[in-house]
Amino acid sequence: MGLLENSPLAVIIEKNPQLAKYQASEGEALQINGKTYCWVKLQDDGSIIVPIETLKKYEINPGDRLLAVRGLQQ
Repeated sequence: MGLLENSPLAVIIEKNPQLAKYQASEGEALQINGKTYCWVKLQDDGSIIVPIETLKKYEINPGDRLLAVRGLQQ
């Protein structure tokens, strides 16, 4: 599991191996416990590309600016 094994997402990944094993299509939105999850590749320039259909499920529009915050678990 790598970086995610000590993450709050570890439980989601363990219970949904299609995410951990990349069996879900890239960008495919999956409903798990009432929340939407997907995976996408990190591009060489550090950006991500999320399919329009997936953005709609998150109520995000092309061109919106997103803030990603990663906290440390204590």
